[in-house]
Amino acid sequence: MQTIQVESEELLTIDQVSMIVDIPVSTIRKYCSRYRDLLALKRGENNALLFSKASVQVLVKAKDLTGQGIKPAAIKRLLLTGSKSKPGNVVNGAEEVVSISDEDGYPPVGQLDQLDTINQNQVMDIQMVKRNLETHLAEIELKFIEKLSSLHFENAALKDKTSLLEEKIQERDQEYQAEKSKLEDEILLLKEYRHADQHHTSELVKKLWENEKAISEIKASQGLWATLKRWFGLSK
Repeated sequence: MQTIQVESEELLTIDQVSMIVDIPVSTIRKYCSRYRDLLALKRGENNALLFSKASVQVLVKAKDLTGQGIKPAAIKRLLLTGSKSKPGNVVNGAEEVVSISDEDGYPPVGQLDQLDTINQNQVMDIQMVKRNLETHLAEIELKFIEKLSSLHFENAALKDKTSLLEEKIQERDQEYQAEKSKLEDEILLLKEYRHADQHHTSELVKKLWENEKAISEIKASQGLWATLKRWFGLSK
């Protein structure tokens, strides 16, 4: 079982601890509430929680024991049993914090340095992915702007074509209305001619009937005259 001196030890924030040991921040806060007397918790700016590497080791073992289905009270007893002393004791002028034994495969504090290196590499990878995403998003945004600009010009050209088409439709409509008015005038004139022709035809028919009647009368008188001539011996 190890004892860690924290005089010059780098303290970790709750977000860093969560990333290193893969424990959600909400779960870490729950562990801090349950096992506060086993953790050498400190406060930083804005009263933020700070963790020593020994405290991180306590969280790791608490997580593993919880995963085995052990109840919090039993976990606390196991953690106390595995500790040489409680946090806050002073040994040789330095603060002594809880340390967990390296038994049962739990990582010793020395391995947390490797976790820090891994964490830094992960951060670098995340930053690289972030930069790649930002570059990709910038390219997408540029293409979107170019497409939007192209659509703007196409829309302007379409508006111009639509305006020209509307003008042509208006001109054609005016021509149609003028032609329609002209045809209506011609139809009206033809109706007047037809009416006049009908009246003239009626007059002609009437005159023809009168002429036929006169001819019939003349023929009748001629027949009578011939008969009289025959009667009086005047015919040759």
